[in-house]
Amino acid sequence: MAARRPEYSLGEELGSGGYGLVLMATHREMGSPSAIKGMPGTTAEARLLAGLDHPHVVRVYDSFKYSVQHSGGPGDLYLIVMEYLPGGTLQTRRNSLSPEQSCAVGLAAAAGLEHAHERGLLHRDVKPANILFAEDGTLKVCDFGLAKLFEGSPVRTSNVVGTEPYMAPEQFTRDGLTRATDVYALGVVLYQLLTRRLPFDPRGPKPMWRAHIEDEPPHMTGVHDRLAQVILRALEKNPADRHAHAAEFAMDLAQAATDIYQPGWAGKSRTGLPLNLTGLPEELIDIIRGPTGPHKAAVPHVSQVDQISRVTQRTRSLTENRSPVWPTGETRRPDPGVPASRAFGGPLRGHEESVHAVAFSSARPILASAGADQTIRLWNLTSPADPRIFGRPLPGHTGAVLSLAFSPEAEILASAGADSVIRLWDLTDPTAPVHVGKALRGHTGQVNSVAFSPDGRTLASGGKDETVRLWDVTNPATTRPIRAPLRGHTGRVLSVAFSRDGQTLASASADRTVRLWDLTDRAAPQLLGERLDGHVGWVYSVAFSPHQSILASSSINVSLRATSTVSLWDVASPAAPRFLSEPLRARRAAVNAVAFSPAGNILASAGCDQVVRLWDTTAPADPRPLGEPLRGHAGWVNSVAFSQYGDVLASAGEDGTVRLWPTRHHGAGPHTSFQGRSGDDRRS
Repeated sequence: MAARRPEYSLGEELGSGGYGLVLMATHREMGSPSAIKGMPGTTAEARLLAGLDHPHVVRVYDSFKYSVQHSGGPGDLYLIVMEYLPGGTLQTRRNSLSPEQSCAVGLAAAAGLEHAHERGLLHRDVKPANILFAEDGTLKVCDFGLAKLFEGSPVRTSNVVGTEPYMAPEQFTRDGLTRATDVYALGVVLYQLLTRRLPFDPRGPKPMWRAHIEDEPPHMTGVHDRLAQVILRALEKNPADRHAHAAEFAMDLAQAATDIYQPGWAGKSRTGLPLNLTGLPEELIDIIRGPTGPHKAAVPHVSQVDQISRVTQRTRSLTENRSPVWPTGETRRPDPGVPASRAFGGPLRGHEESVHAVAFSSARPILASAGADQTIRLWNLTSPADPRIFGRPLPGHTGAVLSLAFSPEAEILASAGADSVIRLWDLTDPTAPVHVGKALRGHTGQVNSVAFSPDGRTLASGGKDETVRLWDVTNPATTRPIRAPLRGHTGRVLSVAFSRDGQTLASASADRTVRLWDLTDRAAPQLLGERLDGHVGWVYSVAFSPHQSILASSSINVSLRATSTVSLWDVASPAAPRFLSEPLRARRAAVNAVAFSPAGNILASAGCDQVVRLWDTTAPADPRPLGEPLRGHAGWVNSVAFSQYGDVLASAGEDGTVRLWPTRHHGAGPHTSFQGRSGDDRRS
């Protein structure tokens, strides 16, 4: 491939198996990522695969045939260039989907299968691992490696092929296969999404093939009867008793879901999944959206030409040094539960689940947020009282996103999370973020924290594998690890932070300690001094003051009535740090996040008591609370961050919202609006 198609730059292996081999590839001129699959097959099969063109089927850009020699003699190898799908598989998401989201998955997959069936192709291996997501969250039916041609009449095969938990009875008995065979598999997928279990347990007393042929699926506990009827019809033993077409299954599913969740349930604001029903009857769209809804697809078809056009426009805007156009987005309605004098309007609702991280750009009024829904949101805060969303969420992670960090120039955003990878995003144009380079892999467990050095050349990360890693991000497109992982903890690393000069790195751990690392020579980092201990439990967060040699750390011990402390350390001499004052303590108010204001005189802390507290650290040996706690979240507060000028504080919560708090009077310079100390209530 590399020799015959030099216009593609080949990258890492994305997958392999009986269907062939899939490699990452980048078109040298376009710069856009693709996936290239090499597979054996007949000319007709390869042509049909390349001819599939539907928003919910993996898009094929090109195909080539080569004559090759192998041990069995000459043969043909087919290479198919497909769209790259960084959003992960349904397998990784299936336990976190709501019933509405599960139904949207069923409709999207049915639309893709109907398109394939209409073109004479049975999939024969529909399962969560073969359903992937594009960058914008669009579902794609993929991996037609076991696909079989048919011309309307049942297809008979000599081999039993498929994945047992999702195979229809006729696949085991080698009877004729029809469209209803794929409908059965999709029914199993929906059964699993809605009940969190397979209809037939692979570890059960009966062989899987006998259970599919002989047993009735168990009652779908906890699933509305209307939905259960649709799914169980798709799982009928006799193909003639099932939905004959994927489109018929979609119609039945849409009617049931609309009866339960009301018209409009399938909109992206409700499900987070762009839905395109191209090729299905207009009656189905009427059912979902209501008779007065628009008869058009929710997501436009994006061709390869459109992609090239976007790349060209982006390149032109960069070369002409134009400022990006900031979209209007959606206006946030004020929340009557929070007085306007205490918060900027209402909560920012852009995530479907809890929000784990917030981070501000240091150069532009941009806020990034990320959470358990595996996405990242960008917010235009030109007017904090009227925040707007920049475009679509940034997908790519296949687990909860736990940490965010902007580079000093604010053009690169780093994200990390439960999928054990770190991703870098180019935000030169925040309306069209671009994933930079490859995902950074090295941690063997979830990545809990990332931080950029002040010069932007180094990225630090800490993970569940008890290590700290350093990455050279001088050129983000070719990021590489800097020497071996740093090992100094005996528990998972929960937070990392750089000092203001970038020569010291702090790491916090579940081993109840903070370690300091000398990065004067980042190629040879060294541990500094002894462990910073004395914490009551796991140390969840560390933060350096931007203008003072102060380090803040927060720890929690849930066994002691959720007792927590915030400790302030004098790190003017990193090799000999010392306590600055008695720890700031709170009962039943576990603190899992701390952040300093840009001026360094205000410390924000937040945790499970659902509030944010501000502390005046002008005299770090005698920190005092500033005003009353900031209330508004309806769950744990997971992260806090100050804006570039310190005039806005953002907080992220388990309630799925982000809140913005003003921290100074308009035009009043650095003076905080939370003036006046409320007394020495550090033990409150």
